[in-house]
Amino acid sequence: GVFALNLVVIDTVALIPSSARVDFGAGDVELAAENRRTDTAKALAKAEAGGSDAGVGASVAINVIAHDLTRAEIAAGADVTGGANVTVRADHADVVTNEVAAGAKGGTAIAPAVGINVVLPVVLASIGTPGPRAFVATGTVLVRATHAGSVSVSGKAEATGSDDAAVGAIIVINVVDLAVTASVLRDVTAGGLWLVAATELHTSAIGAASAGGASFACAAVERRRSDFVAVPAAS
Repeated sequence: GVFALNLVVIDTVALIPSSARVDFGAGDVELAAENRRTDTAKALAKAEAGGSDAGVGASVAINVIAHDLTRAEIAAGADVTGGANVTVRADHADVVTNEVAAGAKGGTAIAPAVGINVVLPVVLASIGTPGPRAFVATGTVLVRATHAGSVSVSGKAEATGSDDAAVGAIIVINVVDLAVTASVLRDVTAGGLWLVAATELHTSAIGAASAGGASFACAAVERRRSDFVAVPAAS
């Protein structure tokens, strides 16, 4: 049998902390956190047994993106002011791929396969609660959080038994919980203010199984999601 596992814990942070005192001056300012990644798990198993012996080919592939934070923030209480065009942005992109296959031949053939993705990204762009001074910029203030990515799992199980039994079984699962937030929690004086939260996500789960050479199960699920929120605010 074959077992493949990705376990990912990642923080990507651009931060002006609450203890900071910053004067941006007269120029443009950008506070940016970018997290762009590919996560792949692949497990391919094949077993062949002669005569009446049993053939067992099992494979499991798992992606667990357990903690995935992309954060750009002027923290609550940070003393900041000034700047022309001020941008606070968090951009996240991830392609998560899972491929699993199991094959078995023998007198009794058993071919189970399991593919699972668990993806839990958090993307945050924020200007926190007020500091001692008013936040005044001469140009546009942009606070933006974005996610673009895909989560896919595909699998097949094939069993060919010459004697008693042939069992081909497949399980494919995607679990996706996505949070994308852009926020401003203090008064801002500027030529313009934009809050943008945008997501584009494609998920797919495809599984096929056969026993004795005859296909008996095939399932496919595809889902597309595209959200875009842009809120202009008067200065």
